[in-house]
Amino acid sequence: MGNHTVSHPRSRNFPFSRENALEDYTLERLEEELVQANEALEMVTGRRPTSFAYPCGQRFVGRGRAIRSYVPLVAEHFLVGRGFLDETPNDPLQCDMAQVSGVAADGMDFEQLRMSLASALEGGKWLVLVVHDVASELRPQAITTDALEEVCRHVSRRPELWTDTVSAVGSHLLQERGG
Repeated sequence: MGNHTVSHPRSRNFPFSRENALEDYTLERLEEELVQANEALEMVTGRRPTSFAYPCGQRFVGRGRAIRSYVPLVAEHFLVGRGFLDETPNDPLQCDMAQVSGVAADGMDFEQLRMSLASALEGGKWLVLVVHDVASELRPQAITTDALEEVCRHVSRRPELWTDTVSAVGSHLLQERGG
């Protein structure tokens, strides 16, 4: 289980987020949310989260000349920070663990996902698929139960594919890199 903030702040560009917009946040306010969410998750699960998922993949607070990246906060509090709507899988030897690329898998069928998996494997990349929900029918912010089951069957038959949590893969890669 990873941290995703307490209130899921995102850009004011989302009309439903205007009362909780990242443009109105400071680094201090966001850090308070990260710590509060960590404490709540640890209380419920007995474990402190080691991964963070950027809400909507957004990594900045403030606006204009006062805009600030909160990637350094994620690097301070977590082993891995996972993005969203990124364009490419990760180079496992080069990627910044505080901002690992997350590739959207919402709304994709098995064939699209299989092609993404094959491409990542061919390039020696770490593919982090991001979905919001699992549903019986195809929806914009969900993967279908059938597609997810097919992906699971596909990767289970391919010993050269490693599937695990973002934290487990990130931890392994950091060990391999020597730090």
